[in-house]
Amino acid sequence: MKHFELSPFVHKIKGVKNYLFHDLYYERLFHLAPSDISVEELKKQLMEKGLLFETNGIIPFKFKLDFEPLQNEVKLIELEIRLTGKCSENCPDCGDSCGCFITEHREIMSNEVFDSILSQFGKGCGKVPIKQLAITGGNPFFEERRLHSLLDSIEAENRFILFQKHELYPGIEGYDFVPNRTRGLSISDSAMECDDFSFFFRKMFHSCWGKKICVDVNGDIKLCLRHPLKFGNIQKDNVKQLIVNGVFDPYWELTKDDVATCKSCEYRYACFECRPDIEDDCDYSEKPKQCGYNPVTGEWKEPIKNNILEI
Repeated sequence: MKHFELSPFVHKIKGVKNYLFHDLYYERLFHLAPSDISVEELKKQLMEKGLLFETNGIIPFKFKLDFEPLQNEVKLIELEIRLTGKCSENCPDCGDSCGCFITEHREIMSNEVFDSILSQFGKGCGKVPIKQLAITGGNPFFEERRLHSLLDSIEAENRFILFQKHELYPGIEGYDFVPNRTRGLSISDSAMECDDFSFFFRKMFHSCWGKKICVDVNGDIKLCLRHPLKFGNIQKDNVKQLIVNGVFDPYWELTKDDVATCKSCEYRYACFECRPDIEDDCDYSEKPKQCGYNPVTGEWKEPIKNNILEI
């Protein structure tokens, strides 16, 4: 009798109606509507695509990234700092034309807030380890001296400046630009990701909020600059102690398995979710209003693009 198993790098996620196969080795997504295909044809298709193979009774290992230690680790995946609320541009990213959050704070960051950030996250101060540092605005180049200071003082594996008109300000080295960091992302197939980090991370943490902290221009400690939820102020609250006390955990560990409708969707570990895009800011189990997929019917509001393959 022949035995077949999925590739060690392929993970099958079941929805209420359909399935999604994550091929983490080649970073591909395959969608399956099982009512449309016979068992033999399915086996043939899976083998042709390199998702299924004959094992001769031997069950292979299953590739997995273990994020459980990260739950109790005092570490940030991302620290985002809004250096200023002032801007001379009107970009799609945060301009007034989209009615964005930027209208809330037009001021520049005070010396007290800036010094508090450096005292908690700067080099040699018993800081929280940071994987990714992101600096945004407004226009962060309005505060170029402070921008350089943050890039020089805060250690991180990756450093980003989130600004649409970056080509106007050359000459800063040691960082990457993210000019099109999407805010208020409409959930569609274009928001899907299929890398090993994203897949396993999203099974344990929120796709955006997970292990992330933002410091607003006025010093407010938040999970998202667009969301009203606050956890104190950097001038009087110690971020490391807040992490140790588990203050952020219920929000960091909010996964799609906790969200209405999403928990029965086959795309739940593939799509990126923007939590501010819900009707009720206090209902964290609510499905995002911009979601374009219905897992019960298996239909999209608009035709999908080509980054999801059909079986």
